[in-house]
Amino acid sequence: MERALSFGSAAEAYERYRPGYPGSVVDLLLEHVPPGGRALEVGAGTGKATRAVAARGVPVTAVEPDPEMRTVLGRVTEGLPVTVVAATLETLLSSVTDSQHDLLYAAAAWHWTDPATRWARAASLLPEGGVFASTGGPVDLVDETLTAAVERVRSEVMATDEVTASAEPLTGLRWPGDELDASPWFTDVEEHDLTTTSWWDADAVVGLMSTVSAWLMVPAERRVEVLGRVRAELPERVEVRRELVLHRARRTGVAVAQLDHPGGPESTD
Repeated sequence: MERALSFGSAAEAYERYRPGYPGSVVDLLLEHVPPGGRALEVGAGTGKATRAVAARGVPVTAVEPDPEMRTVLGRVTEGLPVTVVAATLETLLSSVTDSQHDLLYAAAAWHWTDPATRWARAASLLPEGGVFASTGGPVDLVDETLTAAVERVRSEVMATDEVTASAEPLTGLRWPGDELDASPWFTDVEEHDLTTTSWWDADAVVGLMSTVSAWLMVPAERRVEVLGRVRAELPERVEVRRELVLHRARRTGVAVAQLDHPGGPESTD
């Protein structure tokens, strides 16, 4: 939870350095949303995916627990059909969850939800036939020599900067598709690999690293020093691989037992 709520201190850097989502992702998110449909986003952050969905004319209820992230989220989605809600998936008020949403999605955020309840809660927020989707993935250096050099420096402060979602796949699908495929509340699970490679400025690569939760847990002075040494290992331009995977499924008719909604502030706009 501490890592999940660490992003606010880097909200502006998050907005600057985290990549947005291409039209191909938005197409998959909205393919089965009917005209006039609505979307609910879990862990909206600074609105990287929010603005892309809302720009298509689909109203989005954007759920984000961190106040500093919400400040940026509200700014970048001004004028779009977006309602910002101060909550997590686990603390959504019934007044929000009772609203009809045809799509529930998360962009680089589903791993922060509670494994014990996330699929039941997701199912409870969707009508039969409604769509669940999750997308995201790491940005890594293509050059293995550079990767090894960066890892040598990084190992001084952490073993890994990854957030492990599930150790062993439950099915042949990657996480969270494996969990989704095993859930009685979802069917027709799809996995779409939208991985790309491109060239970035080295400063942007290090900037992105500075917004990763594992790095945000390192004391600020030490973090700046070590990231400076990472930057020294890189040439001015580097090739990166963005492993962007999207999972999508439909809600079955299997009922979900009543879940408690502890509550909290309902909205901020």
